[in-house]
Parts: sequence; C-alpha cells; structure tokens
Amino acid sequence: MCVEFTDMNDACPKDLSFLPSIDALVDNASGCALLSFLDTYSRYNQVKMHLLDEDKTSFMGEMSNYCYKVMSFGLKIAEATYQRVMNRILILMMERNVQAYVDDMVVTLTEGDHHQMDLMELFATINKYQLKLNPVKICVRGQSQQAFRILAHRKKC
Repeated sequence: MCVEFTDMNDACPKDLSFLPSIDALVDNASGCALLSFLDTYSRYNQVKMHLLDEDKTSFMGEMSNYCYKVMSFGLKIAEATYQRVMNRILILMMERNVQAYVDDMVVTLTEGDHHQMDLMELFATINKYQLKLNPVKICVRGQSQQAFRILAHRKKC
C-alpha cells in the first residue's frame, strides 16, 4: 500500500542533522583484518511514531481511517531520524569499532581476535532496543570464519 505524504512533507521542517560521509566510512574500514556487514530489517518500520504524531500519518480506507504507529517510507524526515536513532543506540560502539549508515552497519577489526565479543555486544545492543536484522544481508569479509559461525547462529535476531 502506498500513502502520499507530499503535503505532510511540505509542512515538515527540514531536518538539519546530517548523514555520515560514505567516503569517510569506507576510508575508516579500509585496512581492517575483518569486516562484518549487517543490515536492519525494514529499517524505518522499526521506529515507533510518537503518539502525538500518529494522527498526522492518517489515511482513509473504504470503511475506516487508519494511521501509522511506526515510521513509514515516504516521510522526508525518515532517513535522518533513523540515522539519529542508530547514532544514539550505537554511540559507545561507534566510538570504537562500529560504523552505521542509516540501516547498514559495519563491525571492524583492525587487529587481535576480539571480533566475536564485538559482534556479541552489537547483537545485545540491537536486542535491547528490539531491532531486527535482515539475515539475508549478513556478510563477513576477512580471515576469520569463527565470526561467521556466530553470525549464522544469531540469524534469528
């Protein structure tokens, strides 16, 4: 189903937050011994709408009116809002070994063998905030297959 949010998008103020630079994210990940790529499932739909804003997303059906209880695709503020949510959720890890661009995350390992613990910390954080990962888009690049076995075990996240 598709809802036209043109009028609402015109009325919304522009979100002044910025998205991270893709070039900077790639540069930060280059040279790492191991990279684990993860993607959230139905990104925007995992962010609950503020109760006072639900009615602003209302639309009419044949027999009734409806509104979104989660953020919908098509809202111009959705991408920046989702990035802000990910920044808040992952702030401690982003300072060390995680990079996030909207719904994509990369866990990096430069040296050592603590990648498994980093992944477990990320999974615990994601579970704490009840986010779901897309198991089809989980990917590990590098030398360690042990981390991949952990990811395969955690596909249910």
